Amino acid sequence: MTSRRRHVVGSLTLVALLATAAADAQVPFVSDTFTRADSASLGVTETGGIAWGALGRTHGASAFAAPKIRNNALAFVSSTSGTSAIDMSDVGIGVMQAYLNGYTVRDMTLTLDVTVTSFVADEDEWMGVVWRKSAANGSQSDGYLFLIRPTGGWQFLADGANRQFGSVAPLGSGSHRLAIVASGTQHTVSVDGVQLVNMVDATNPDAGYVSLATFHNDLMASTMSGTFDRTFDNFSVRDDTLFSPEDYGATPNNPNDDDRPGIQAAVDAAVARGPGSTVVLAAGQYRITSSSGSPFRKAVRIPSNGATISGITFQGQGAATEIVIADPTVGGFEVTNCTGCVLRRFTLDYEPPPFTQGTIVAINPGSPGSFDLQIGTGVATLDHPMFCTQRAPNGVDCLQDKATDWGMVFHPSERHLKANIGDAFYIASWTKVGTGLYRLVPTTSSQIMLSQAAVNDRFVYMNRTNSEHAIILTWSQNTVTEDITIRSSIGAVVVGLGTTAHRMTRVSVRYAPGTSRLLTTNADGAHFQLNPVGPTVEDCFFEGLADDAVAVYTPENIVCEFVPPATVVLASGLDGRLNDGRQHQLQVFDPVHGVVRGEAAATAVTKLTQATKPASCPGSTQGFFAFYRVTLSPAVAGITAGSDARTADHMYDLSASGDGYVARRNTMQSHRRHGVLAMASNGLIEDNVMTDLTGQGIVIENQHLPPLGPIPRNLTIRRNKITNVGSSLWYKKGGIEILTQAIDNRLAPGYGQRNIVIEDNELTGWDGRGIYVGSAEDVQIRNNRVVLNATGPNYVLQNHRAVTMTFTAAQQFSGVQGQDQWGYLSWDGTTYSTLLYQPVDATHPVAYWYRPTGYHRVFAGYMHPDAGADAVRSWVAPFPGTVMITGQVAKADVGGGDGVNAKIVHDAAGGPTTIYNQDIAFDDRTGYAVNVTRTVAAGDTLYFRVNARGTTNYDATAWNPTVTLAVAPGTTYSASAGFSGTQGQDQWYYKYWNGTSYAGMAYQPVDASHPTAYWYAPPAPSSIINITSQHPAANADSVRTWIAPSAGTVTITGSIRLYSAGGDGVLARIFHNGTQIFSRDIAGSDTSTYPTNVVTPRAVAAGDAIYFSINQKATLNYDGTYWDPAISFYQ
Repeated sequence: MTSRRRHVVGSLTLVALLATAAADAQVPFVSDTFTRADSASLGVTETGGIAWGALGRTHGASAFAAPKIRNNALAFVSSTSGTSAIDMSDVGIGVMQAYLNGYTVRDMTLTLDVTVTSFVADEDEWMGVVWRKSAANGSQSDGYLFLIRPTGGWQFLADGANRQFGSVAPLGSGSHRLAIVASGTQHTVSVDGVQLVNMVDATNPDAGYVSLATFHNDLMASTMSGTFDRTFDNFSVRDDTLFSPEDYGATPNNPNDDDRPGIQAAVDAAVARGPGSTVVLAAGQYRITSSSGSPFRKAVRIPSNGATISGITFQGQGAATEIVIADPTVGGFEVTNCTGCVLRRFTLDYEPPPFTQGTIVAINPGSPGSFDLQIGTGVATLDHPMFCTQRAPNGVDCLQDKATDWGMVFHPSERHLKANIGDAFYIASWTKVGTGLYRLVPTTSSQIMLSQAAVNDRFVYMNRTNSEHAIILTWSQNTVTEDITIRSSIGAVVVGLGTTAHRMTRVSVRYAPGTSRLLTTNADGAHFQLNPVGPTVEDCFFEGLADDAVAVYTPENIVCEFVPPATVVLASGLDGRLNDGRQHQLQVFDPVHGVVRGEAAATAVTKLTQATKPASCPGSTQGFFAFYRVTLSPAVAGITAGSDARTADHMYDLSASGDGYVARRNTMQSHRRHGVLAMASNGLIEDNVMTDLTGQGIVIENQHLPPLGPIPRNLTIRRNKITNVGSSLWYKKGGIEILTQAIDNRLAPGYGQRNIVIEDNELTGWDGRGIYVGSAEDVQIRNNRVVLNATGPNYVLQNHRAVTMTFTAAQQFSGVQGQDQWGYLSWDGTTYSTLLYQPVDATHPVAYWYRPTGYHRVFAGYMHPDAGADAVRSWVAPFPGTVMITGQVAKADVGGGDGVNAKIVHDAAGGPTTIYNQDIAFDDRTGYAVNVTRTVAAGDTLYFRVNARGTTNYDATAWNPTVTLAVAPGTTYSASAGFSGTQGQDQWYYKYWNGTSYAGMAYQPVDASHPTAYWYAPPAPSSIINITSQHPAANADSVRTWIAPSAGTVTITGSIRLYSAGGDGVLARIFHNGTQIFSRDIAGSDTSTYPTNVVTPRAVAAGDAIYFSINQKATLNYDGTYWDPAISFYQ
């Protein structure tokens, strides 16, 4: 291990060096030249009347040259000739003083190498360093002058007292080293390695200045003659708060060395010194081939000894510093029990990456089927140890446990996952069949991929773990990750576990340049759980992830014992430290019915062990490792205990759920799953850009297995741009999804989420839904722009109350009729006609709608009628409810004319009704406030009309109406949520159609030979209905049926697809009583997903039937069909 390097600088760089070190702890720089102009920027002070560059006062014939830089060292070169008289008053102290304003001089080392080439033997020629400290009030205290005395021993001058230290021989010609070290309040002075002074100064250890100085004192004679040349070589200041891995043996840019020990040693030294210490990596590539710890292996641990620490920084030089981990089973950085730790300014990559990829060259049908994968270049093959060591630590058959191994199908030539296919396929086993060629067998549940994938598709197979990540921060506070680039990771990029208020800023997850990698990381971008205060993730860039960009949640505690009235035993797979002394607030959730039972504080908390837990609680073999006995205050009624997450109530720790998280100004593109998945409350998601995701843009929902929560409240989602999301078959609920779920992904019948604002978002360009709200209340949806493909719908509301939707004409103005419910028309007295659109171009600075003849315009906030043709803006109610129409209507052009008339017409089932009518004078710029309340049904239209009255001159009218719709409460009947073994429960029935009539099916419950419950037609057992699918038979169409409980209106949503390709397909139809209202003929080779939406409200009477029918066509082979419809019912 080498000694610590000293950063070589000239004295004039000292202020810049220290200012830099204090502000950002950068590696000090080396300067070549300085001029007088540098003095102001460097803070160099000219003192004692000495001219810039002088070595001392000039006297008589004495003259001294300006300082020069020689070999990165400050050199004073002076020459005199003749003699000159000098007395004591002419003592000259060279300047070059560098003030360390506000800098801590107690944590630095100053080294001075001196070369004496000649001197006058009978005189005292002293050179040295002034280290003077100044009090905060400006007064000086404890001035020190350390002098090199060529003709005598060493002397130390303090406060004017001349003191002799040591018996060092006089300094002769040659090179010598003077070293001054200040550490805390202790100062030491040494010459050529011999310590002369060791003193403690507690007076004022922080403020002060340092000077290079020469001192000429004629103590013995009045004349001086001859010449002399003194050179200060290698004057350097080392900031003792900085630690370099090179000082501990690291050798960047050496591909044959392991730099981990040097990096870890520098970290350990920084930790040992304490707060304010910084590990500084140089420019270059550091290569890591080993790891620390077991069983969880990390490259760097901060700290490595499990201590509680604070104020440690680890940083590089930005893009110039790269850390490459050569073992793709080793995690990156682990920060534990730290307050205020910072990681920043470096790049992290793996070589090889922790995944492999290749091209599908054959798909092999069979039972089971398989596919052949040719591994590509730049990645490891499946023979690499990373695909075994993580799966079989006992060293036996590495193929025996593949339940958690999975991969993804990618587009044949583009860098994104393939659309309209599942985005996670599990692999049961693989076999090598050639050079770089492997045969992979999907699990039973993933055999469907063989019909969805195709030859030439590409496939990525991951070595993903849930314990190794690029950066993991555990049980820490106020930590920071910033200005970091991640090229690949075994798991997630940044993980916060039990960490409070982490700030993740300008972290970029990008494909490694110059590679054809299809993936960056094997898991999330930012993953936070059990966090008392949520993270702030801002200005980050995420691409190529194998999971969500941002995820914030807390795992569940299941209630495995309940002792009324208020004592429970909780079991969890992850220890949430309920006994840490904080006040933990628990949310009690009933997963069977999807409702929050209540909230209570955890009191009298006792931690149990596997040995002391109740027998009713599951153990480690079921994945539960932490157990607590808790008393709830207040007691919560109705708690249900159980041994698994399907039957037992869940308790989510609201005090460790990421409350108050922020996701702001991030870019998320071309990756698997969602942009933001959040379950914490009091969150803010704003100004993010999300593009080309297989999942949704923003998902706010609890998850059922594994149970993750809590049920969030108090959220703001605004100004996000979401484009082309939901490309996977598995995620179709919406670009923005608000959902409370019960077990089995069933829509909860209650109203879990509440107080949510969704405003000013832009959602464009995919097949599916725009904004989805399910089982929520107090939701405000305001002025969003939703432009989807024709399949829509833009908004889906299920099981909701207190939902308001706001639509503002100018803010939502567009070039598409019907977008955001707005239309642009003319009215000729009998008929509404659509207008033409003029976009912005070189000759049209403002977009508008117009008629081909005359001057008829509808702008964003203005309207202009034409003769015989009112200018009309229309709005169509997406749901029933009550609208409040507000705004101001006034003349915009008051130059003349006869004014206009403004009307609002409500066109409902009973015909049109004028609900506002106002004449406006030609010169009325103020106009009239509009405030109209009206009950509407879904599909009702409001027409905002401006009429020219007599003439069309000067008729431009400012009118920017706002429509706020208080949506009527609705009840949603979901097929899967309502599935049961009882005909008619939750209005659902299970029937078959024999060609002439409907008949009831028989129920098969779960038993030893039937792992799944289903209904079947006794005369044709292959005609079945289960929780989410149907299968027809000959002369027995499978028909799921819903019966209206009372009169009202319904809308229908859902999607349909074949489970696998084969046969001749199916015919799917929806009937209202005897009227067909939907039909989709699906070919046997087509496994695409199709919407089955009936979004136009349909009136129903009590007892009306909605039939969801699947017909086998000619044959019943491969006719299993996924179909989980939902009916929204409004009375």
